[in-house]
Amino acid sequence: ISEASQDEITTENYPEMVENLDFPNAEITDVIKAMSELTGKNFIIDPAVRGKITIIGPSKVSVAEAYKAFLSALAINGFSVVPSGKYMKIKPARDAAKDTVETYSGAYSPDSDQMITRILHLKHISAADVSQKLRGLATKYGEILTCDATNSLIISDFGSNVEKIMTIIRELDVAGFE
Repeated sequence: ISEASQDEITTENYPEMVENLDFPNAEITDVIKAMSELTGKNFIIDPAVRGKITIIGPSKVSVAEAYKAFLSALAINGFSVVPSGKYMKIKPARDAAKDTVETYSGAYSPDSDQMITRILHLKHISAADVSQKLRGLATKYGEILTCDATNSLIISDFGSNVEKIMTIIRELDVAGFE
């Protein structure tokens, strides 16, 4: 289980600016190549990753912001990035959720459109009950599982959606809410 990965692309470690981020109706492989050059990351592309994506960004942004937009564009098209050693695998999101995605259990998890798994131990409410009620909040690529023995939820989804689900759970998992 990892906390913030050293390889995570943030404004602190990727402060360089990009003049514009315009990819109108671009081949997805061309955008991946551009992101690889911007970030220095190595990508492996699943054969199912095909098509065109559009990112329109005429204003100056940091490399980290450009990468976040890239992850969002991939997510909109049903793809996700999964770390794999010194490489990042780009594959259909439905397959990524079952891959070796980063797993988080502490106070931190990324809120980008990258597939992650988050383990949450509940204190005041039943994981089984919450799982049933919140299952509809997962994207079509995500899932919410329970571990009854530890009263925990295991949420696999895009980080941005996991954060939305976590916000709701934090409001529900309080003393007296049962």
